Amino acid sequence: MRQIGQALADSISKRIHAGLDVNDTAAKSLKASARGTVRKGAHYPSYGAYKAATGRQNLRDLFLSGRTMRSLKVLSVSENKGVIGFADQKADLVAHLNNLRDKQFGVSPKDRAVLNQAVFSMLGSGKIITTEHVA
Repeated sequence: MRQIGQALADSISKRIHAGLDVNDTAAKSLKASARGTVRKGAHYPSYGAYKAATGRQNLRDLFLSGRTMRSLKVLSVSENKGVIGFADQKADLVAHLNNLRDKQFGVSPKDRAVLNQAVFSMLGSGKIITTEHVA
C-alpha cells in the first residue's frame, strides 16, 4: 500500500510543480499585490516578482523554499487505505490556504491514471493479495 501511495504522491508533486491544478489545467497565475512584498530587505511589486527574482517559477506551484513540497508524504497506510498529506504543520497550512485560492492538492484525472496503474501493477505482482486460514 505504501508503494501505491508513494506513486500517487509523486504524481501529485510533479503536477503541482508544473503549475497544474486538480483538473490538469494551468493553475491560477500569481497576481500582483497592491502593496508589494518585502523580502530579505528588498521590495518586490508582488510575490510572483519575488519568486522570479530568486530564480523560481512565477507560477502557483507551492514551491519557494521547498519546505511545503518536501513535506508531501504518505502519512499512514493500512491494509486497504493510504493517507497522503503534508507532514509539517506549517506546510499543511500553506497548502490548505493555497487550495482555497486554486485547488491543486488532490487527485487529478492523470493522477488517478497513475494510481490505477500502480494498483494494477501491484495486483499483477501478487504482492497485494494475501490469504489466511480462518478456523
